[in-house]
Amino acid sequence: MGREALFERGRGSVVLEISLQFLALPRPGTPLTALSALTGFAGKTLAFRHCLFDAESGAMVASGEAVAIMLDLEKRKSVAFTEEEVARLTPHIADL
Repeated sequence: MGREALFERGRGSVVLEISLQFLALPRPGTPLTALSALTGFAGKTLAFRHCLFDAESGAMVASGEAVAIMLDLEKRKSVAFTEEEVARLTPHIADL
């Protein structure tokens, strides 16, 4: 379910926490590759992992995790995922 479909239903998400770890500093001009994945969800929260790689060597230079919640945009309160959202999100969980 895309962001537009969520907005049409009066729902959205907001990031509550982000943690970043820099493992190495790439040289200026080094091409980088980013990978992100939904790593899980439960109740009202989503968990994501992000990894940044040196595109030439393949070495990971940074990683991070984020926690977000689902919101009812009108009430401005967190809400649990609907059965439809659970069904749509579950196939996208990945181990990154």
